[in-house]
Amino acid sequence: MMKKYSLLLSASAITAISADGVQKIKLKKIPEAEKIVNLLSPNPNPTLGGVSAPISLSRRLGEPKKSENIVLRDLKNAQYYGPVMLGTPPQEFLVVFDTGSADFWVPSASCEKRSMNCKAKHAYDPTKSSTYSAVPSGQQTSFQIMYGSGPVSGKFGQDSVTLGDDYTVEGQTFAAADSTDGLGLTYGKAKFDGILGLAFPTISRDPGVNTVIPNLKEKGHLDKAMFAFYLGDESDGELTIGGYDDTKFDGSITWVDLISPTYWLAPVDQIKFGENLVADSKIAGIIDTGTSLIYGPKEQVAGMVAAIGGRFIPKIGLNLIDCNTKIPDLSLTIGGHEVKIEGSKLMIQDNSKQFCFFTVATMMFGFGSAQEEGESVEEEMEEEVIDQMSRLVGEGLPIPAGYDAWLLGDTYMRQVYNVFDFDNKKYGIATLKQTVSEE
Repeated sequence: MMKKYSLLLSASAITAISADGVQKIKLKKIPEAEKIVNLLSPNPNPTLGGVSAPISLSRRLGEPKKSENIVLRDLKNAQYYGPVMLGTPPQEFLVVFDTGSADFWVPSASCEKRSMNCKAKHAYDPTKSSTYSAVPSGQQTSFQIMYGSGPVSGKFGQDSVTLGDDYTVEGQTFAAADSTDGLGLTYGKAKFDGILGLAFPTISRDPGVNTVIPNLKEKGHLDKAMFAFYLGDESDGELTIGGYDDTKFDGSITWVDLISPTYWLAPVDQIKFGENLVADSKIAGIIDTGTSLIYGPKEQVAGMVAAIGGRFIPKIGLNLIDCNTKIPDLSLTIGGHEVKIEGSKLMIQDNSKQFCFFTVATMMFGFGSAQEEGESVEEEMEEEVIDQMSRLVGEGLPIPAGYDAWLLGDTYMRQVYNVFDFDNKKYGIATLKQTVSEE
């Protein structure tokens, strides 16, 4: 997952059942004053190295200056969260709806004793739920997951889970997190309590357990194990469960078979940056609401960055660009359907309006901050920044060998209506209506 600047599904989200039986959950954008860093980042450094003057690529590491700190909460948000009920009687939590992961966790009652950043969170208490049970014998009991910012750990259990107002699945496996120290102070300030993963169980910490949407169908609560996202551009959005909302798009849905049912891993025909072809063979796109930006292989992204004069800032893994730069449009073709992202949408700016960053970046899983003092950024880029997506490629891992992997976050997803079909292992896109109804 990725460094992110957040849009959010609010706790007061309104839910509605449409005539065709699908449930709609409104997605709300958080106020500008409440912007927070994305905790689900593959880049483990959650702050922007702020700058009072342009940064030179040859500047030596190990020379931090307090005047060079811009906190990520000052950047544009793009993360979504919403309400989930757990237990009987229900205990309410705010969770990130994340298509880039497959685990469901909320803080446990003991979390605040072990982790300072848990103190303001809603905590799950199994003693207050008549439907709680331990996981069956032989099933995994301990839970640990590593995000870009650090680990979360706890124990698996089972209880009733309700999405929206009416969809309840009994005996859903989830994790009660005892420790969230790895997420740091930012998690303590964030509005969400936990994560609800919407990817396939094969990438879960416990791959033998069904995730929530397929479980709803398996237990007879849904006709289709399907959901869809409309992500508003500077406006409210919507998550639809059990199908899709055809008032949000024009024409038909373009469907593609997934490369593998792990992530929502869709085949991409080609990627162009302006008139330049970036890639056109064996491209795997991870469709990820848990990521706001777009990430790709080192060499392909480097060519794009060079074309606009970008300068890499290692503390955040993004490229600083001149705010007056005219960025070419980025085009991705999926199933013959071209999705164009205007160049103006490929830049984020801090609140001072002085510093701008390119929103296409290189995957940097495992890229830590423990570089040797005196190492230059050029050396760091050459020697330490590898194509991190290659760690996901190969035998037994989610992305087949030979594919170039791109992480397609909300910057991409806002351009189309996105449909996720568990039953047929397909991903669908459709052209958004110019004026989308919020009814």
